[in-house]
Amino acid sequence: QMLLMLARVYYSEENLGLAADALEEYLELIPEDFEARQDFIDVLIQDEQYSRALGELAAIDEQDVTLSIRYYKAKVHIGLFQYDEAAAILEGVVAENPDVLEAWVELAFVYELKKDNTGAERTYRAILDMGETSQELVLRLIDLNLKLEQVDKALALVADGPDSSAFFFSAATLFMDFGFYDEAEDILLPLLEQEPAPLETHFYLALLEYEGREDPEAAIGHLQQIPEGNEHFDRSLRFQIHLLYEAGDHDASLDLAEEARAAYPEQRENWILHIRLLQDREEYARSVEVAEQALGTWAEDPELHYLLGVALDLSGQRTRAMEIMEATIVLDPEYPEALNYVGYTLADEDRDLERALDLVERALVYKPQSGYIVDSLAWVFFRMGELDQAWSEIQRAVTMVDDDPVIWEHYGDIAAALGLDEEARKGWEKALDGDPENPAAIREKLDQL
Repeated sequence: QMLLMLARVYYSEENLGLAADALEEYLELIPEDFEARQDFIDVLIQDEQYSRALGELAAIDEQDVTLSIRYYKAKVHIGLFQYDEAAAILEGVVAENPDVLEAWVELAFVYELKKDNTGAERTYRAILDMGETSQELVLRLIDLNLKLEQVDKALALVADGPDSSAFFFSAATLFMDFGFYDEAEDILLPLLEQEPAPLETHFYLALLEYEGREDPEAAIGHLQQIPEGNEHFDRSLRFQIHLLYEAGDHDASLDLAEEARAAYPEQRENWILHIRLLQDREEYARSVEVAEQALGTWAEDPELHYLLGVALDLSGQRTRAMEIMEATIVLDPEYPEALNYVGYTLADEDRDLERALDLVERALVYKPQSGYIVDSLAWVFFRMGELDQAWSEIQRAVTMVDDDPVIWEHYGDIAAALGLDEEARKGWEKALDGDPENPAAIREKLDQL
C-alpha cells in the first residue's frame, strides 16, 4: 500500500517515470492486482514508454483482455507509429462497442495520421450522428471535407454548426487556408447584418482581401471600420501598418506605428514595430531613443536589446552597439543575430578570432540557412588565414544572398587572396552593382588587379 501511495504522489507531481517504477515494484509483490496493472500501463503510455507498455500488454492473458486493454494497445501502436495496427484494434472496438465515444475519436485521429482523410471524415460523421456537436468536432469535419475538395459538404456543416461568431470566424479561416475565399466571404458577410454586428468580422474580411485578392486598399477599408476602444483595434492598427508599408506608403506606416505605440504603450509589439520602421526610414537617433524608452519597461528583453544595438550601430556608435549586443547574448545565448553581430565584428576588427568563430558557428546552429551568417563564417576564416575554408563558405554565401554588396566584396577579397583574379573581379564588380557604402575603395581594388 505504501508503494501505491508513493506512485499516486509521484503521479500528482507529474513525475511519471518514478510513478511507473513504484507501480512496477508493487506489481512484483502483488501481480494479481489487475487494476494496478492497468494503471501501470496507463502511466507508461502517458510517459511515452511505449515499448515497455507493449511488453506489459503482451503478458496479459487473452481471457483478461478488456475493452480498456484493447484501447491501451491501440494507444501504444499509435505511439510507436504503427497506425495500421492501431486502426485495426480501434475498428474492432467501435464495431463491438459503438457507444464508446473515446474510441471513435481515437480512430478518427489515427485515420488522420494515416492520411486517410476519407476514413477520418466518415468517422467524424459517425461521431456527429451520435449527438456529439462540439465546435471542435464540426471544424475537424469541415477541414477534412475541404481537404477532400468537398466544398458543398463543408458549407453545409457550417450552416448546421454552432450559431456563434467564434465558430464562423474559425470556419471562414479554414476556407481561406484552402483558398476558398469567395465561400469564406459568404460565411463572414452575414455577420455584419447582425445587431450588434461583431466588428471583428472586418479583421477577417481584411485578411481575405489581402491574402485572397491581393487588394490592400480594400483590406485597409475593412480595418478602418474597427473603432478605437474596440478590443481588436490594436491588432487592426498593426495590420494597417503592415499593409501601408507593403503598399509603399512608408511615411504613413511610420506615422501609424507611432500612433499605435502611443495609444497602447503596454503592447511590446507596438514598440518593436515602431523601432524597426524608424530604422527602415534611417531615423537612427530616434530609433535609439524609442528603444531605450522601451527598455525602461522591458529591461531584460533580448529583442529590444538587439534592436537598440542595431540602432546604435547604424548611427555610428559602434562601441556602445557592441556592448549592447554582448548584453543581448547574456540575456539570450541562443539569439542568432546577436551572436552573428558580435562574431562578425570581432573578425572585422581582426581580434579574438577563436571566440568569433565559436559565436558565428553557434549562430549557424540556430539559423543554418542564413546567407549573412555564412558570410560571417567565411570572413572569420579569412581573418584566421584559413583561405580554402573561407572560399568554400563565401561561395555558399553568395548562392544564399546574391545581391548584398558587402558579401560580394568579401567574395572578391577572398578570391584575390587566393590569386583568383577573375573571381576577385567578379566579386568586386557585383559589389559595385549593389550600391555599396565604399565604392571608391572597391574601385581601387579593381584598379590594382
